[in-house]
Amino acid sequence: METVEVRNGEVKAAMPEIDGIPGHEGLRRAIEVALVGGHPMVVIGLDTSSASSLVRGVLDAVRDYGLPFHALATTPCPCGNYGSTKQECNCPSKAIVKHMAKVTKRRNEFDIFIESVGPRVKDMGVKPEPFAAVMARVVEARKRPEPKVDTDKSEMFKMYCREYGCDAVVVAKVKAVARSIARLEGCDEAAEHHITEAIQYSFWVCGVFRGFASAETVEVKG
Repeated sequence: METVEVRNGEVKAAMPEIDGIPGHEGLRRAIEVALVGGHPMVVIGLDTSSASSLVRGVLDAVRDYGLPFHALATTPCPCGNYGSTKQECNCPSKAIVKHMAKVTKRRNEFDIFIESVGPRVKDMGVKPEPFAAVMARVVEARKRPEPKVDTDKSEMFKMYCREYGCDAVVVAKVKAVARSIARLEGCDEAAEHHITEAIQYSFWVCGVFRGFASAETVEVKG
């Protein structure tokens, strides 16, 4: 993957037109949440490199709004086919584990972790929601006060902690992301479904990190 260098808000490479990239509904939602709270995110692109193109396009799209955006886009293995249902991965296990460490060692730097598969056949030729509409929601959400988050009331969060353990860092990240999701809905307090979605973006729930990670990375900051 090509590295995109960003300094002092200036993009040093041509960016793709984000509205022209089909599919990736889950990734688009995660990006919207990330922009509300300024959450750094890791994106694992499965079966396609267009996930990284989408990430680069977002950086270009948000610069006029003066919003911070930090994303690390990567494939699940050196060849990009680990976990693919379309092509076989021939990467040695040791090589994949080695590159997994490059991301896992930095996991505390990021709030959101997501896998993105796509685009699917049904996505081709279908225009996604204009990113301008997404930014309108983000800007409005950022004007709202931060909602309260009480994970002690969440049964899903209790189950998550029993399964993976919850130190102070994990709790803080889930609360922060849940707060951003609730702000998007204009809620004064994060509900169970906000906390559940936040948990789905956590490092431990992102399936690829249970075994392996990638070699090639694209990191962008703005």
